[in-house]
Amino acid sequence: MAEALFRWQCAQRGCGGRHWARSVGLSVGEGNPRISPGAVQALQRRGIESGNRIAVQLQPEDVRTSDLVLCMTRRQRDYLRAELPQYAGKIFMIGEYALGREVDVEDPFAGLPADYERAAAMLEQMTEALLTRLEEQA
Repeated sequence: MAEALFRWQCAQRGCGGRHWARSVGLSVGEGNPRISPGAVQALQRRGIESGNRIAVQLQPEDVRTSDLVLCMTRRQRDYLRAELPQYAGKIFMIGEYALGREVDVEDPFAGLPADYERAAAMLEQMTEALLTRLEEQA
């Protein structure tokens, strides 16, 4: 959801060529599962199409070639910083980087529609703040 929200907001602001996002996971299951129906519905309620997104496993190369790596939770951030300490300076929680405070966005996977809606609302606010920060730095 974070990638779709980021791309949608970037398109709305007209900053399409300046910023790029790609969502990857730390523990992608077998068979490269598609985006969950709950996430699709939460995005559709905002007028955002998710497409046929397939889950992709994070690789060290992804971190190496990225300017910024934003995690959903403190646990994910801390894990990546420990596993790839040479890149710790570009690994943050999305709330930490965008809002200036450590806020976990819990994964709603297999949860209720309300769980997806709560995560989408948090990510919508955070991606909006993230784009503002990125545009100010440009």
